[in-house]
Amino acid sequence: MHLYLIRHGESGGNAALPGHPENGPSGSPRGAGTDASGDPALTDRGVQQARLVADAVTQMGIAVLYSSPLVRALQTASEIGARLGLRINVWPDLAEFWDGERNVLTRSEIARRWPGVILPPDMPEDWKPARLPEDESAAYERAARIEQAVRARCEETEARAALVGHGTFGAILISRILGAPPCGYTRFSQHNCCISLIEVLPGRAKLVYHNRTSHLPADLIT
Repeated sequence: MHLYLIRHGESGGNAALPGHPENGPSGSPRGAGTDASGDPALTDRGVQQARLVADAVTQMGIAVLYSSPLVRALQTASEIGARLGLRINVWPDLAEFWDGERNVLTRSEIARRWPGVILPPDMPEDWKPARLPEDESAAYERAARIEQAVRARCEETEARAALVGHGTFGAILISRILGAPPCGYTRFSQHNCCISLIEVLPGRAKLVYHNRTSHLPADLIT
C-alpha cells in the first residue's frame, strides 16, 4: 500500500514560537486562531497551506483519509476530505503530545464541528492525547499500534491512504514504520503541510519521499 503522511498546516501554537516572522508587535501571531477549548487552530497561513496540500493530493488516488482528533489536524483533513470527496476517519493514536494544561475537544464536540467524521466506537467522550512527557519507548509503542493496524487493513493491497497528523509524533511514526530505532524525536523533521510517502510492503517498508513541499510557494513554507 501507499501511505501518505501529511503534517497539519501552521497552527497558532507553531506561529507563537520565538522568532516566527509573522508574530505581531505584541508577540501573538497574526491570523492565529485558538479554539475555545484551548486546542490551537490553524492560522490564516495554515488554512492556505491546507488548501494547497488538498489540491496537491487530488491526483494521488487516495481512497481513505485518517486524522488526529486535534483541531489543527482536523481542519487540515477537512480541506483534503472536501477536495477528494472522502470522509475523515478520526484516529486518536495519531494525536500529538499534550501538556495536560489545556482542554481538547470532546468526542461530541468533534462530531458537532465536523459532521460526517467517522469516530472509532471505543473513543471515550472525554478522550485525552498522550501526556507530556511521553517516554520515547511509549511513543514508539503507540506508533507500532498504528503500523500494525495499517498493515492489517491494507499491507498486501494497492490501497492508498492518507494520515493527517503532527510534526513530532509524525517523525516517530515514520521511524517506526521504517524500522529505525529510537534516537530522539526529530529524526524526520517536517514542514507544515508537507507530504511524505511510504510504500508499506509485507514485512518491510520503503520511504519514497519525505517532507515534500513543492506544492507550497516559498512564502508559505513554515
